[in-house]
Amino acid sequence: MKNPLVSIIIPCYNGAKFISKTLESVCSQTYKNWEAIVVNDGSTDYTAEVLNKWKERDTKILIVKQENQGLSSARNSGIKIAKGDFIYFLDADDLIASEAIEDLVSYAKKYKTTDIVFGKTATTNGHNFKITGYLDHGLSTGIAIPNQNKELLIHVIEKPMICTAHNNLYKTSFIKKNSLKFKKRLLHEDELWFFETLFYAEYITLNQKVTYFYNIGNDLSITKNFKKKNLLAYCDIVETIYDKYYLNPEFKSHKEIISIYLDNMKIKIIGYCYKQISPREKREVNNVILNLFLKIKNKRNENILNSKIEAIHKNFKIVNKIHPKLQLKSLRYSQSNRLIRKVKNYFILNYAKIKNLS
Repeated sequence: MKNPLVSIIIPCYNGAKFISKTLESVCSQTYKNWEAIVVNDGSTDYTAEVLNKWKERDTKILIVKQENQGLSSARNSGIKIAKGDFIYFLDADDLIASEAIEDLVSYAKKYKTTDIVFGKTATTNGHNFKITGYLDHGLSTGIAIPNQNKELLIHVIEKPMICTAHNNLYKTSFIKKNSLKFKKRLLHEDELWFFETLFYAEYITLNQKVTYFYNIGNDLSITKNFKKKNLLAYCDIVETIYDKYYLNPEFKSHKEIISIYLDNMKIKIIGYCYKQISPREKREVNNVILNLFLKIKNKRNENILNSKIEAIHKNFKIVNKIHPKLQLKSLRYSQSNRLIRKVKNYFILNYAKIKNLS
């Protein structure tokens, strides 16, 4: 495969102010064998007019128009018509480096067993190339990392990676073989996609050069306006992983690792989601969290994580059936070196053990 075709899928909802500059970065690629599929997801601004001009300018830009169905459906629409050997997701308010596709394809050609090449992402405060920071890979770059026993799911817990679908080069055959698609109408859909793609991938590779400029200055970003609905999306993701993977007899040999990932997601619900929402919304979701955690009866039998993270998981396993407010406190106290907090956590743990027996 000398110069494989890359399908760049760009969902776009009311992106008229951004999309031209984004497409400029696509058209400036040093790698020329690409197609850009822009999915206009029911935009109500002048996105359609802007896209029509780009369609006339470059025949490699394809426009798909649909009623507003959300980011997941827009990406799925792009996957459905993609002709490329590889698929690459780009958000309408972000930019890619001129050598982005060339860099990622070079790794895909070098490591032919690799299902996903992860690009390196720089953050920007606006729709520009002015770097304000980086999203760390966590894992080694420039090599093919095996995943025969789903160990990648452990690696990304111990050395966290940002869960994004964009800026990764996926083999189209890998996506089709495993019937991968984004769950419709789900906020934080990348969290579930991240789990599923790492679960099925046989090898991944992480590149070393910045290929993507992630606009964290967009006030419309869901990550900047964390609410009850965001927490409920994480609950949906946990329930999906439990029902679709943990309870699936086909994946019986991987139950331990799926269980670890479920516990890590539950910890994220409390330590990241619950922590951020307002007191009123906390009261509204307390029973939702408790009912979910009572339903998720995942078991652990082995010590696989490093000792520090294993201790956090074991602590949380004891308290995850009591009030979420106490769960959050226990998470915080269990990671503190202060004696008073250790004592407080001791009492919370004892209380949780009594509750678990009742």
